[in-house]
Amino acid sequence: DKARRQVREARSALAMLNQKVSGLEQDYAALETQITAGRAYAAQRLAALYKVHWLGRIHLLATADSFFDFINRKVGLERILAQDEQVLEKLRSDQIAVEGVLEQLGSARAEQQATEIKLTRRIQAMDGEQHRRAQLLEQVRSEKTLALAAVNSLKEAAHALNATFNTLTPVAPPARPAESLAGVDNRPFNTHKGLLHWPVKGKIVSFFGPYRDEKTNVVNFQSGINISAERGEPIRAVSDGYTIFANWFKGFGNMMIIDHGDHYYTVYAHLEEVFKVKGDRVESGEVIATLGDSGSLTGPALHFEVRHHGKPVDPLEWINKG
Repeated sequence: DKARRQVREARSALAMLNQKVSGLEQDYAALETQITAGRAYAAQRLAALYKVHWLGRIHLLATADSFFDFINRKVGLERILAQDEQVLEKLRSDQIAVEGVLEQLGSARAEQQATEIKLTRRIQAMDGEQHRRAQLLEQVRSEKTLALAAVNSLKEAAHALNATFNTLTPVAPPARPAESLAGVDNRPFNTHKGLLHWPVKGKIVSFFGPYRDEKTNVVNFQSGINISAERGEPIRAVSDGYTIFANWFKGFGNMMIIDHGDHYYTVYAHLEEVFKVKGDRVESGEVIATLGDSGSLTGPALHFEVRHHGKPVDPLEWINKG
């Protein structure tokens, strides 16, 4: 990624700078050796020139045995002086060169230090990013573990509810006076398909049927619909019937099951207050509970099911969508 590429580039630049510094240090050492040797030679030559000056150039030439010897001494002296001038010029050139090398060396070392600091910071940043990613990965794994546990809990609750329907014994409703039956809709439950009113005012947040959990990528089955609404919102029976279950149920919280006859049932879960008990008669539109979040993993929402012979069917096929 970008951070690793930057670290590689910084390391490559630092390696080149190290080579440059090493080369400059070698050049500096060689020049220092030359300057030291040149200074020693120059000191000897200055001493010799001082003696020549003390004796006098004319005296040196005048003591020649012949004109030929005079010419040879003059040419030799001029060559010596010229060579001495070259040595002194080389010494001056080497001193200027070493000053330049020292300047380049100082600049290279400063750049080397800046590159090392930059490399250290990039490595620290990369280590920090790797640590952050490791923490994020651990968090994701932890959340996925929790999500898987939640999905498994929902599956277990659904299986338990299915098993509960096999063991429920309908409670015969108490006899009602004839006058109290006036206006009661005695039509079979299946004649109300598509006509049932909503059990609570709210918004559907999950639908009936198979679905894939986004966090765990696990396929699960929703045996009803979940309707999100405000806590305390009244929950109403969708049709006449009587209560065959009103208690806490693992995974669903406070739950009520109403028997509507002909093996049709409706389930209301995640309730807060429950106003009916087992055996109570309920009428269509009657408030039977209030909305809560007991047993819910997503906040206040009503879990609503319609079942026939204990098997869940799509509630939206029964509710009046108008």
